Amino acid sequence: AIAYSYCTKFNQAEEKLRRINDNLERMANLDTLTGLSNRRHMNEHMDTLVAEYNRNGKIFTVAIGDVDFFKKVNDTYGHDTGDYVLSKLANQFRIYMHGKGHVARWGGEEFLFTFENMNIDKAYKCMDELRQRVSEIPMQFKEYDFQVTMTYGMEEFNDRLGVEATINRADEKLYKGKTGGRNRVVI
Repeated sequence: AIAYSYCTKFNQAEEKLRRINDNLERMANLDTLTGLSNRRHMNEHMDTLVAEYNRNGKIFTVAIGDVDFFKKVNDTYGHDTGDYVLSKLANQFRIYMHGKGHVARWGGEEFLFTFENMNIDKAYKCMDELRQRVSEIPMQFKEYDFQVTMTYGMEEFNDRLGVEATINRADEKLYKGKTGGRNRVVI
């Protein structure tokens, strides 16, 4: 009976510790505002994609997107509204990217997407469809009704560049899109 009691308490403590560890891992991997993967977790995910690329030749394309005139949203409507926008967009991204790849909050109002098993042409079609959907999302927060758009830059991964340079090239294309008029996808 004593052994059973200790065994039961040990199992309960072990289960509690497992739940705490799972919660800590989730907290370490997720952006608290959006519930999307954070930058650290996305970097780990891309390491896995690179390993699959090297092992099996599985291609992937990276896209980085930024909310157009986000500072104006914050300045005009307040930071709570900006948080609302990021959360609403994150929910749309999560739904849209299911079965296509992965999305993370990269920083501020930037999001990083990986389109897995897709070359840049196929990924572009998806990204442009998402761009259009974003521009049609009605944003309604408190007494404010407005819409936002996003601009994206894309680059297909290749092993000569590596992940960091691939992201940097996508980011350069994002910048071209911003200076070229916004609400577009640049490849």
